[in-house]
Amino acid sequence: MAIRFSVIIPTYMEERAIGRTLKHLNLAGRGYGMEIIVVDSDSPDSTREIASGLGARVLNISKRGISVARNHGAMQANGEILIFIDADAIVPDNLFSRLESVFSEPGVIGASCSMMPDPWVKPTLFEYTFYRAWSGIKSLAHAVKPCTSGENGIMVRKETFSRLGGFDENLPAIEDLDFVFRASRCGSFPLLRDLTIKDSIRRFRELGVLAFSKTYLTNWIYYTFMKNSRVSEWHPVR
Repeated sequence: MAIRFSVIIPTYMEERAIGRTLKHLNLAGRGYGMEIIVVDSDSPDSTREIASGLGARVLNISKRGISVARNHGAMQANGEILIFIDADAIVPDNLFSRLESVFSEPGVIGASCSMMPDPWVKPTLFEYTFYRAWSGIKSLAHAVKPCTSGENGIMVRKETFSRLGGFDENLPAIEDLDFVFRASRCGSFPLLRDLTIKDSIRRFRELGVLAFSKTYLTNWIYYTFMKNSRVSEWHPVR
């Protein structure tokens, strides 16, 4: 079967999360011409071995940086539709059937989706409610200008991705928002509210609600006016 979808996952020390993510991807992508590309930044743990054992094509790079990893994976991708997710993302069962429908529409060059806590991490009522509200804010923002719910769920035609030069490797954060802003000038980039990727919410739990909200909102505002990231470094959370 010809490859239509390339799922690109950047990793660094993700041995605890990558296995579950890939198992769900393999089930969801069965029969849809999908390949999984894991781009690992020279992890000292067993991330690469686990990913390879579950059928992913594993690329190892020495340079750190999520944009660097994504761009490297996109260059090696065979599919015409690129899907970027994180190592702790659980995709819905209907991901590929929904994308088949969306990308069959004239003028659609990309899409993003909703994000909610993964039930596996046993989110509290407060965490679930917060993410529901956060998704609502993102939906309102998207109505003004296309945005994304984070790097967990950016889908784009490879032709468009290549034409734009991929993600900006000079941005330590907010690179996903920057890419969607630029891509939306090339065609339609809908927010698929009926498609939800489940997230481990590990950054939310480490930062807490106030720091989490402040970090993301200030980055968004700073980018809107300064076209840059407010933070100089984006630390991984494991």
